Amino acid sequence: MSILFVHERAAFTGGVEQNIADTVRAFTARGIDCHLAYNPLIPMHQRFLALFTSSHPCNELSMASSIFATLSFSEIARETGAHCIYIHKIPTVPESIFTVSVRRVQMVHDHDLCCPRRHKYYAHNTAVCTRPIGPHCYLDAAFLVRDPNARFGFRYESIEAKRHEMLRRKQLDLSLVASEFMQLELLSNGFPPERTCVLPLAIPQDVTSPSVVPSGIPTVLYVGQLIHGKGVDLLLRALAQINVSFRAIIVGKGNAEASLRCLSRELGLEDRVEFAGWVENASLPGYYALSHVVAVPSRWPEPFGMVGLEAMRHAKPVVAFDVGGIPDWLTHGHTGLLVTPGNVGAFAEALERLIVDRELAVTLGAAGAIQVKKRFGFDIYIDRLLELLLPPSLNSPASSKLFLEVSH
Repeated sequence: MSILFVHERAAFTGGVEQNIADTVRAFTARGIDCHLAYNPLIPMHQRFLALFTSSHPCNELSMASSIFATLSFSEIARETGAHCIYIHKIPTVPESIFTVSVRRVQMVHDHDLCCPRRHKYYAHNTAVCTRPIGPHCYLDAAFLVRDPNARFGFRYESIEAKRHEMLRRKQLDLSLVASEFMQLELLSNGFPPERTCVLPLAIPQDVTSPSVVPSGIPTVLYVGQLIHGKGVDLLLRALAQINVSFRAIIVGKGNAEASLRCLSRELGLEDRVEFAGWVENASLPGYYALSHVVAVPSRWPEPFGMVGLEAMRHAKPVVAFDVGGIPDWLTHGHTGLLVTPGNVGAFAEALERLIVDRELAVTLGAAGAIQVKKRFGFDIYIDRLLELLLPPSLNSPASSKLFLEVSH
């Protein structure tokens, strides 16, 4: 049994790559051969490539010409003997993919496919956009995308090219998404309902117990990229409104780091907010162990929000804006607190409530730890994914029965 993964990056750079790596490890443990086709123009990590039975650079996955001589995509598919082509993030689907007579499934990880600007909120007011791609995208100047390498800091993104790529991808056998918000996004853009499916993400469960509540000054933790869409500036403004003792740790890197450090100083938070920088996944449990509450202040509609599962796995309550796929895993008043999008004052009140009421924080955190085991178990995720990727003839009756039970 063989699956060909298709992704532009052969490196550990973010949540998408971590999801691919976790999935490949699980598939390999079940005796499935996993192969990779990737863009040879993007730097690669040997540690990532080593996960796969074989890996293949492919010029068709690049938007630019390459000096490398590579096999065509159809040749790679034939050489690997793939029973399924599993597409992740690539700028365009190779034309030859439609000549390969195997099942073709894509995982839509974010808004790149349906939003010219990619973050799915309006530039003029940061309100979340729920409309399909269309003329209003021109009114919001969505054809201008920030690019630090461009002459004026922006480059042109063809909205018509985006629509054309969506039309091509509607021909694939199945589009997977992690949340109801993302499914509605595809459906509003004309993807066939029978070819879309919600598959909530999951993370491998380790054998360690959930983190205990630490003593000392209550700690608010943020884990993620330091970019505008993640709303760390909103978090800082909320922290400035908290009237009780606390400290905050911000884990991550990004192009907004300098401005966020400056904002922290302007708000008088430099003695209470620590910027920890980029941290290896293996070291993150230590930061969760230090925290009392985890903040997810995203202004962009998170396609899912894996940091929420990480927080719940460590029995930490979450305070988050009610955007995108976050409500799929955060149950208000049960595993954390949801706040009206962009309402900094309400976000501050929610954080302060959990800082002051430690009993409530512990109760919400414990409920989160139970929920992540019941609803987001990794083995269940892998079973369902295999059902969706492989033809029925290649799935065992036992796994088919499990999928039906979980789905109903």
